[in-house]
Amino acid sequence: GSPASVGNQQCGQGHLVAMPTFQCAAKGLDLDPDSGSSGADVAAEMNWLHLSFVALEGELYRNLTALGYFCDSVDPLTACAMHSRCGERYSEVVGARHLLGYEVKEGRARAQQESQGGREGEESKSCPLTIHPHFGSASYPATIFTDAPADVALVQ
Repeated sequence: GSPASVGNQQCGQGHLVAMPTFQCAAKGLDLDPDSGSSGADVAAEMNWLHLSFVALEGELYRNLTALGYFCDSVDPLTACAMHSRCGERYSEVVGARHLLGYEVKEGRARAQQESQGGREGEESKSCPLTIHPHFGSASYPATIFTDAPADVALVQ
């Protein structure tokens, strides 16, 4: 097929594979701000899960690009591409709902608000959450995109 384009990068094989990843939060910790979990605990866990994803993504990126394949990921904090020029933002929640059929729950952004010095009782914006079939709202989604064949990407 003809090359596909993502950001300013060409995908040589003409196809792009989305590899959604889901990490489960520490045992007993729910990432839903309405769950009663401490906002500070949720923020700390989400930071740890983000760093864990960045480590996995970085290794996969180095391995696949060394083999000549396109690889990029969505930064869960910004919804932008991690290695390409950021064009449209990618919503992990929308992707999980439309591509995988996962349930989505609207919640408050309490953990983010508290971690940024917000006061209890202040108005908080809506923060949609993916409800993973096994992890529920204790899941941390992040997606990797590549034009590598699945059998190559999965062994990297």
